[in-house]
Amino acid sequence: MSHLPILRPSADEVVLFHPETGEQVDLLAATVDDLAYLRDVIRAAEEDQRIAKQALDLELHRRMDRDNTLTLKVAGWEITGKSATTFEWDVNALEAALKGLVDEGDLSDDAARRALKPVITLKPMAGDLKKLAARFPVVEGCRAEVPQARRATVKRGAA
Repeated sequence: MSHLPILRPSADEVVLFHPETGEQVDLLAATVDDLAYLRDVIRAAEEDQRIAKQALDLELHRRMDRDNTLTLKVAGWEITGKSATTFEWDVNALEAALKGLVDEGDLSDDAARRALKPVITLKPMAGDLKKLAARFPVVEGCRAEVPQARRATVKRGAA
């Protein structure tokens, strides 16, 4: 598969060209098969770009590691990398350790609270809320329909 050429005449207009013929694609007249093919060309190109980015990131990090830095500045570029490792905390063990330090008087309550903060995330449960919204207008009033980005998934081998 090859690259899918496009033009952007304006911010809200995109013109596509068939990757094999170079002809402009009339999206309204194109068959679903043609649209699926073009979508698959884009998916394959995105996968190729992802693989290329991984290879570039690997080499950039190799060079940063060689220079013992996480930032390279060259020819007007500033390239920032990430450390090869990160730390994960055993929250249960940490909570017990901090409590022990507070109990022994080695650490203030305030310092322990700053070091380990509770996080509460509320998630609307669609099934329950649909039933409640049908019974209680006040619950229905908490719901808003909002536009969302949409994309199609195209797989080879169907049909």
